[in-house]
Amino acid sequence: MNLLSPVDCLDVEACEPRWGRIDKTNIDRLRHLVIDEKKIGQERLLFRAKHYKRAIVVHRSLANSVDATACTGHRWVELTDYPEA
Repeated sequence: MNLLSPVDCLDVEACEPRWGRIDKTNIDRLRHLVIDEKKIGQERLLFRAKHYKRAIVVHRSLANSVDATACTGHRWVELTDYPEA
């Protein structure tokens, strides 16, 4: 798992982003978090998306494994519910 190596997986147009004023290569805000799964390698279970580093994306299989343990202090948000209103 490497959170320092973001994955270029966003469907940027569908995200309806607002680009940063200072760093115009990063998304400051988006209306929808839309990911193109074909752009993600099967080995990537936890990552940040290139251009939008606020969200940590977790594959459902990893989330289910974490839920099966006694780990606490986390919560999952479905892509369809992100960003939260």
